[in-house]
Amino acid sequence: MRLWWQPMTLTVPWVSWSPDGTRLAAAANDGRGLRIFSAADGRTELVYSQHLLYPRQFEFDPTGRVIASMGEDWALRLWDARTGQDLVTSVGRHRVMRFSQDGKRLSTAPSDHELAILERAPEEVFREFRSSAFATALPSRLVRNHDGRLLASINPQLRLFDTARAEEIGVLNFPSTPKHVFFDNDRSAIYYSLYGKGIYHREFLYASNSMKAPDLRWGDEQFIAKHPNGIICNSMGSGNTWVLHGSDGVEIWPQRDPKQARRLAIRAPMDHLAASPNGRWVAAPDYSNQQVAVCDCATGQIATNLAARGVDQVWFSPDSKWVVGSVESGYCIWRTDDWRLVKSWAAHLDSGNPGEVAFSDDCGLIAARQEREVFRLLTFPDCEELITLKPPLVVPMRSACFSPDGKRLWLIAANYRLFEWNFGQLRTELARLGLGWDQP
Repeated sequence: MRLWWQPMTLTVPWVSWSPDGTRLAAAANDGRGLRIFSAADGRTELVYSQHLLYPRQFEFDPTGRVIASMGEDWALRLWDARTGQDLVTSVGRHRVMRFSQDGKRLSTAPSDHELAILERAPEEVFREFRSSAFATALPSRLVRNHDGRLLASINPQLRLFDTARAEEIGVLNFPSTPKHVFFDNDRSAIYYSLYGKGIYHREFLYASNSMKAPDLRWGDEQFIAKHPNGIICNSMGSGNTWVLHGSDGVEIWPQRDPKQARRLAIRAPMDHLAASPNGRWVAAPDYSNQQVAVCDCATGQIATNLAARGVDQVWFSPDSKWVVGSVESGYCIWRTDDWRLVKSWAAHLDSGNPGEVAFSDDCGLIAARQEREVFRLLTFPDCEELITLKPPLVVPMRSACFSPDGKRLWLIAANYRLFEWNFGQLRTELARLGLGWDQP
């Protein structure tokens, strides 16, 4: 029984199945590039056209995320099987290209009389988590639980990731409304806030070991409180105070109780409001006046305005001693004890690649977007650069988050693609080249 067919003019030299059997790669000598088809219905999912002359051989790696292809142009290319983006280019010839079973090595022939074994860089330094089919929406900010084992992001689905297994472990579907998610640090549970509806609590049971598939079981959804005109977008004061961002203003809910709500004299667009962890301040960009407005939560009034040309976003440090703003030229840092500007550095930011900052828990490190997918790892608060983190592919990074010990940095991109930089492994690799850094 024929399921589907695709017309391919001229010679078809090679076909290759993805490891999970859901995709088929094929090419012909017709100048149309290498096509990846859905195995279910023959739909063309991707066309790769980087070879100057048509590809003669191609293979999926064991994960199915990378394809190695070799063309009549003698070019050997490794590229992202989901985006078609080039990762590595080299020289290859003849049909001797094969991945090893573990995907760590690739055989090729640089010439008619040579055989080469290429070793791929270890994924321990930079790796992508395994995840299910992409969603079209841009995910919300990345949040972690107290021990850093689990990560979550939402919009329109809620997705949980296991950082030890480097994979997605659960998905929840919601109505397509703006929302926010954060972990309950007292138990295995999450809170999620649905715009115009309310905030909910949901426990889960999660069992995992390296030999078996992860087992995640959701408990019943529990309604906590109604907020018809807003969304709970922040928590502070060890999570005991919630910040409500609404169409008619900003409120704080001490003890998570809407009956104790206090209105603050500050306004901000969604996702541009920052709350200090100690519960004392709320800050937001004031675009019209080119400044950062800082509100005192005790009085509900504006405490100060910080001059910031082209300000877009603000963040408080975990110890609440510093506030960072992304501005027209890069980033600025102010002290919260006297609101004095103490540091600034340049970055290439724009509306498509806005400022993004993550702090380590001890405030000793800060990761900040430098441009597009490139982040800089800096000491804090003196902001001395340790290293520039440039991933091997170009993806629109949405949010960054440190592990509790500061040894790993997680980045979530469009379509719920999640990546990890492992600084311990990175320093080991750099030390072999004499390029390690001294700071702990």
